[in-house]
Amino acid sequence: MTPAARNYVSMVIAAGVATLVASLWSAGFGDVERFLLYLLFTAACGPVKLRLPKLDGSFSLNFLPLLVGVAHFTLAETMVAACVGAAACSLINRKTSPTMLQSAFNISALIVTVALCFGLLHYGFPPAAGMLPLRLSVAAAIYFFTSTVLVSRILSLLNGKPLTEVNAQWYSWMFPYYILGAMFIGILSEGAEIGNTPTWLAALPLFHLIHFFYGLTQSKPASGKAEDDVAVLPVPVRFYVSAVILSGFILAMAAAWNWQAIEWPRFAGYLAVTLVMAAFKVRLPFLTGTLSFGFVPVLVAAIEFSFAETVFLAASTAAVQALWKPARRPASIQVAFNVACLMVAASVVFLLSRIAWPEQDLSAGRLVAATGTLYLANTLMVAQVLSMLQRQPLFAIWRQCYFWTLPFYSVGCLIVSLMIFTMQASGWPLSLLVLPLAGMIYVSYRMHVGAAARAVEPAMPA
Repeated sequence: MTPAARNYVSMVIAAGVATLVASLWSAGFGDVERFLLYLLFTAACGPVKLRLPKLDGSFSLNFLPLLVGVAHFTLAETMVAACVGAAACSLINRKTSPTMLQSAFNISALIVTVALCFGLLHYGFPPAAGMLPLRLSVAAAIYFFTSTVLVSRILSLLNGKPLTEVNAQWYSWMFPYYILGAMFIGILSEGAEIGNTPTWLAALPLFHLIHFFYGLTQSKPASGKAEDDVAVLPVPVRFYVSAVILSGFILAMAAAWNWQAIEWPRFAGYLAVTLVMAAFKVRLPFLTGTLSFGFVPVLVAAIEFSFAETVFLAASTAAVQALWKPARRPASIQVAFNVACLMVAASVVFLLSRIAWPEQDLSAGRLVAATGTLYLANTLMVAQVLSMLQRQPLFAIWRQCYFWTLPFYSVGCLIVSLMIFTMQASGWPLSLLVLPLAGMIYVSYRMHVGAAARAVEPAMPA
C-alpha cells in the first residue's frame, strides 16, 4: 500500500470512528424489540450480493435496510445497524477473508455515508406529508455518491488509475439500482398513494431503464445508416415541413396574444432549468438527432402551467437542443422544424390534459397519457419527414427511434410525477430538487448509449 493510500484509509477510519462516537453519544435508542428485529433484517441483507454485468465486484443489498433506518430509526440505531450490516457483508459469503484494515475501512466508509444521509433527510430536507419517496430518492443519491466516491478513491490510489475511470463503471450500473431501492422502501413506508397514483407504478420506468441497459450489454443494437443531409428537399417533404412550421408559428402567435404567466418567479425558475437541461444532450447511434431531459420541464408545464408558458418553454427547449454545440451546424429550416414539432406536441398534451382531466388531479392515467402523447407526437412528426426523405416505411423509421428514446421518456415520466407532486405538496422551489436525480440518470444513460455506439462504430459507414 502506497503512503497516499495509507493516509487516505487512516483518514476515513478516523472520520468513521469520530462519527460513530458522536452518534452514539448524542442519540438514544427507542423500542428495543423493534430495533432488534431491524438489526436482524440488516444482518440478513448484508451477505446478499448481486453480480452486475461487466463489473468485477459485487453489489450488496445492505443499503436497503440502512435507508429504512435513516427514515424510521434514530441515528444511534442506524449507526449500529450500519456496523452490523458492513461486518456481515465483509465476513459472510466471500471467497477470500478481508484483512482487519479492509473491514475497518468498509465499516468506516459506511458510517460516514449513513451519517450524511441521515443529516440530509432529517435536517436539510424537512419532512412533509407524502414526501417520503422523494426524500428517500434524494438520500439514496447522496448515499450512492458518497459510498462510491469513498471506495473508488482507494481503488484509484491502489491501482494507479484516475478516480473518474474507476468510478465511471460502477456509476453507470449501480445508480439506477439505488434509486429503484429507495423508491421500493418509500412505497413500503408510505403504504399509500401519491395523489391518486399507486406508488408502485413509479418503479416501472426504472425497471424498463435497467432492462434497456442490460439489453445493450447482451447484444449489439441493430445497425443502420445515419441520415444524410439533403441539399434540396423534395416538394412533398417541403410541403410537410412548411405545414409543421406554420402550425408552430400559429401556436406561438396564439401564445403571445394570450400571454399569461401565473407565477413569474416559477416561470423564470423553470425557464432557467429548461435551458440548462436542454444543453445536456445524448447523441444516438445511426440518428442525427439528440436526446435531452429538456422535455421534462415542458411536460410539467403542459400539466401545471398556462398554455403560453408551455409553448414558450417548448420552443426554448427545442432551440437550445438544436443550437447548443451541435456536431454539425443545422440549417435554419431544421431548427424551425424541430422547434415547431415540440411546440405542437406540447400543445396537444396541454389540451388533452385539460379536456380529459379538468379537475387537475395527479393520476397515473394522466401522467402516462401526457408522456405518451408528447412522445408519440414528437417522434412521429420527426420520423415522418425522415420516412419521406429516405423512402422507407414510417414504422421502420419510428421503431429505430423508439428503441433508443422510450426508456428515456419513461424515466422522464417518473421525474415529472415527482416534480408535480412535490410542487403541489411543498411549492415549486422544492420541486427543482428532483432535477439532480434526472442529471445523474442522464449521465448513466449517456454512458451506456456511448458504450453501445462505440461497439457498433466500426460497422457504421464513413
